[in-house]
Amino acid sequence: MFDSKVVIVTGAALGMGRATALEFARQGARVCVADVNAEAGRRTVAEMDGQGLLVEADLARAADCQRVVSETLTAFGGVDVLFNNVGIQPADSYRTVEDTSEEPGPGGEKSVSPSGSGEISSGRSGAGERGASGRVATTPERITELHQRLASSARRCYPPTARRLRLHGEVGLHFCLNSDGFAQSQALRGSTGSALLDRASVECVLAGALPAPEMVGCYDVQVRFSDER
Repeated sequence: MFDSKVVIVTGAALGMGRATALEFARQGARVCVADVNAEAGRRTVAEMDGQGLLVEADLARAADCQRVVSETLTAFGGVDVLFNNVGIQPADSYRTVEDTSEEPGPGGEKSVSPSGSGEISSGRSGAGERGASGRVATTPERITELHQRLASSARRCYPPTARRLRLHGEVGLHFCLNSDGFAQSQALRGSTGSALLDRASVECVLAGALPAPEMVGCYDVQVRFSDER
């Protein structure tokens, strides 16, 4: 199913990330194992019959996130799937709205919002700029830009009624962008448990981040709404 595909799995040295990376490899993918635990990462790569690449990286650092993508591009010539297994919770994320910066969280991969708001945990699949060979040539800058757009939109999209009722939930959102930067398709992966929050994920979070030109491809993100203080 994944023959000749290139997959990055973050947090792939141990646990669920390791199991995911090994399954991708068994299905024919070339896999980048991105993890801060180099020793365990080497053991994971050793089980991939030469189809694995270890990039020792702290995914809480933007430079390391970009290096993971760059080294994968150098080794394998493209990126087809990013399985974003790691989660990052910045220490300064529990702030009031007035004290919250509009900048994304560490690494650009997850932006945690102020109390009573939404946040985005982003991954991507088969997105980017196609080169002469027809393979996907992804740039870290474009991935980060899209995450920033989504995170900024999510901060504004926690519905006032949901805030008053203290509703919370998380849902996957899959969408594909056309050459004009608009969604040609979108679908929820599951449900937050609230029709109000489900609607906000598509009609507010995604719509508020578009158009995003020159980002043709399909993406998967996690949208989380919370009233945590």
